[in-house]
Amino acid sequence: RRIMGDEVTIRVDANCAWNLDSALRACEAFSQYRVASYEQPLPADDWEGLRRLTAAVEADIMVDESLCTISQAKELAAGKICSAFNIRISKAGGLLPAIEMLNIARRAGLKVQMGAQVGETGILSAAGRYFACLSEPLINYEGAANFFLLKQDLTSENLNCGLGGFGDLSFGRNKFGLGVTVKEARLLSFTQSATAVGGDVQEHL
Repeated sequence: RRIMGDEVTIRVDANCAWNLDSALRACEAFSQYRVASYEQPLPADDWEGLRRLTAAVEADIMVDESLCTISQAKELAAGKICSAFNIRISKAGGLLPAIEMLNIARRAGLKVQMGAQVGETGILSAAGRYFACLSEPLINYEGAANFFLLKQDLTSENLNCGLGGFGDLSFGRNKFGLGVTVKEARLLSFTQSATAVGGDVQEHL
């Protein structure tokens, strides 16, 4: 906190590493640093522990590995298991289920963070940009770090975030779909086989 200053949001991601007792101790120890949220502090299936931790801690308890399906989103929200969702478009199964999870969270008064899988290509970065613009501001936005994480991207457009983490939708202006151009030759170089179906090439990663 001394290094980062007062205005920076500090988050902790335990990746399922704690049990309830160690999580409570950690949250107490970190409270002096004004940690904003603890992402998946307990194992994904320890919903009772998450519920108790959410009730006991002032900071947000955010689920990630616990949140993979629409039914889980509904149960987590209804049972007050957490106070925030980390929604990853790729893990949710695409934009439509991610949007449904967002709406479930909004109706339940939960906060939402847009997450990202490490190493997402420009295709998912484009999807993330649209998802980020679908509603009122989210508490955090992750992703669009293609330039730093990938040796080769799959899109002609550079979807890496700009200075200060900013990005816009100008790349998709007057284009269909997600507004990106996939480099087909590069995509094919990562496939094991390709089959022509109805005039289109179906790649099998």
